[in-house]
Amino acid sequence: MTNRSMPFACAVLCLAAACGGARAQEVDYAQEAYQKLDSFEAHKLRSADKLFEKKDFKQAAAAYESFVKEFEQSKALAYALIRKGRSLQQSNNRFAALKEYVEVTDYFINTDPAYAAAAMYYSGLCHWDNGDRDKAMGFWGKMAQDKQFSRHFLAAGALNRLADWYAGRKEADRALQTYHQVAVTFRQSNEQEAREAMAKAIGMYTRKPDEAGLRKLFTDTGGFEHHPRKLEGEIETDRKYWSEVREAVKKHGAFEKDQTELMNHYYRYWAQALEGKFAAWDDFQIDRIAFIRAYENDTAKWIERLDEQFEKQNKQDDYARIVKWIILYVGHDAKVDAYYQKLDFAKTKNEDIFELMKAFYNVKGQEARGQNVLQKMRLEQLSDDFKHQQLSGFLWHKGDDDAMVRVCQSFKDANKGKARLLDYYYHRQNTEKGLPLANELAAEADYAGWALYRKGELLKQAGKHDEAIAAYRQSDQQPGSLFRIAECYQAKGQHQQAVSQLTEIENFFKEQASEALWRIAQVHKSAGNEKQYVASLRGLMSKYPKSGQSTYAHDILEKMGLKIGGGVHANE
Repeated sequence: MTNRSMPFACAVLCLAAACGGARAQEVDYAQEAYQKLDSFEAHKLRSADKLFEKKDFKQAAAAYESFVKEFEQSKALAYALIRKGRSLQQSNNRFAALKEYVEVTDYFINTDPAYAAAAMYYSGLCHWDNGDRDKAMGFWGKMAQDKQFSRHFLAAGALNRLADWYAGRKEADRALQTYHQVAVTFRQSNEQEAREAMAKAIGMYTRKPDEAGLRKLFTDTGGFEHHPRKLEGEIETDRKYWSEVREAVKKHGAFEKDQTELMNHYYRYWAQALEGKFAAWDDFQIDRIAFIRAYENDTAKWIERLDEQFEKQNKQDDYARIVKWIILYVGHDAKVDAYYQKLDFAKTKNEDIFELMKAFYNVKGQEARGQNVLQKMRLEQLSDDFKHQQLSGFLWHKGDDDAMVRVCQSFKDANKGKARLLDYYYHRQNTEKGLPLANELAAEADYAGWALYRKGELLKQAGKHDEAIAAYRQSDQQPGSLFRIAECYQAKGQHQQAVSQLTEIENFFKEQASEALWRIAQVHKSAGNEKQYVASLRGLMSKYPKSGQSTYAHDILEKMGLKIGGGVHANE
C-alpha cells in the first residue's frame, strides 16, 4: 500500500450501539459520505458492508481487503481498514485484526482522527477479549489522556471500563475522576454510558464522603435527572439537588458490623452537610435527624428532635402531617398513641388514611392497628378502580379475609366486588368461602362463564375432580377449560380420557395444537407408556417443527439417545 501519509477526507461517523462485557459498538459509513464515492467504488464497499451486516465475517474481511487493494486512494480507506479489522476480530482472529488497527492509527491519526480513535478503541477491545486487561487499559488509557480521542463516541464505553479497572485496583481517585469525565462528556451523546458513569460517581462521592465533589458533578452534568436541565439559582437552595443528596446517602449507607467507625464518620459528615438548611422542609429534616440517630444510636434524642420539628412547623388541622409522624413512630406505641389522638379521621383525606393503614400492616405485630385504621376509611367515597387495584390489592397480599370482605362488599358495582373476592378466595385456595360466591356469580349473565370456570378451579384444588369437570364443561371457556378437564382426568388416573380430551384440543384449536400434543406426551410418560411417549415427541417434531414444544421434544429424544427423525405421529 502506498502514499499513506497523504491527506484523506474524514468521513462522517454513524455509530450504532450494542452491548457486551466491554461494549462492542460499530462504526458505519454515512450515507452522505457514500454519495461522494465513485459509483463502482461505492458498490464494492456496500457489498462488503452487506456481508458484515449478515455476520458473514470471513467473506466480509475478504471483501474489505479487496476494496483496500483496489482503491488505495479512496476517501473510505480508513473505514474499510477498520471494518476489515472488525471482521477479523468477530471471527476471533484478533491478532490479525490488531495489525489492521495499527495501520489506521499509524497513517490516519492526523488526517482521520475519528477513525484512529476507533482503531484505538477496538485494539483495546481485542486485548480485553483476549483476557489481557492491562494491554486493553493501555489503549483506553491513551484515549482518556488525548483531548480529542477522549470525546469520541466510542471512548465512553472504553473510559467506563478503564474506571472500573482503576476501582478494582483500589485507585479510587482515578476511577472517580474518570467516571466524572464520562458523565460530563457524554451526557447527551451517549446517554447509556453517561448514566452508568454518573451512578457510579454519585456512589463514590457519597461514600467517600465528599459533598463538594457531588455538587460539582451535579452542576457539571446539569443535574442527575434523566435529561440535563438548566440550573438556576444557588445549589444551596436547590431542593432537587438536596433531595438527590439525601437519597444517595440512604442508598449507599449500608455498613458491615465491624465498620462502626466508618459508619459513624459517614453519617456524621452528611448530617453536618445538611445542618442549617431548609428548616421548614419536613422530609429534609426527618432525614437529617435520622442521619444523626445513625451515629448517635440514641432513640430518645431522635424522638426529641422529631417532636421538636413537628412543633416548630405545626399548623392547625394539618392531618396529613400528623399521619406522617405516626408513620415515623410505628413500633413506638406510646408515641403512636400520642399522635393518634391528634387525628380527626373525619377530616383526614382517604389517601392519607390508606398510607397509615399500610404502615401498620407492614410492621409485624401492628396488624390490629392497621385493621382499626381501615375501619376509619370512607369506602363509599373511593372509586371501584381504587378499591380493586390499590386497596384490595394491598390487602390481598396480607391475607386478611375480613378486611377483603369489607372492601369488596363496598364496591358500587356489587358483582365486580364479588368477582374480586372470588378471585381472592381462589388464590387463597379457600373452597368453603369461594364456592358460594362462584354459584352466586354463575347466575349473572355477565359473569356466568368466568364464575363457573373459577368454580371448576376451586373444586380441582379441593381434589373434587368429577365436580370440577362438570363445572368446566358448563363454563364453556374453551380451550382453557378443556385443558383443565384433561388435567382432572390425569389426576384421576384416567389417562385415555385425558389423551382423548387433549386430542380434541389439537384437532380444533390450531394455536394450542402443539401444546396439546406436548401434554399428550406427558400423559403417556406419567402412565409409563414409553412407546407412545416417544411417538408423541416425534409427532411434535414432524407436525409442529417451528413450535417451542418441538425444540423440547428434540432435546429429550437426543438425551434419550433415540433417533430424532422418522416423521412418526402420536397416533402411529
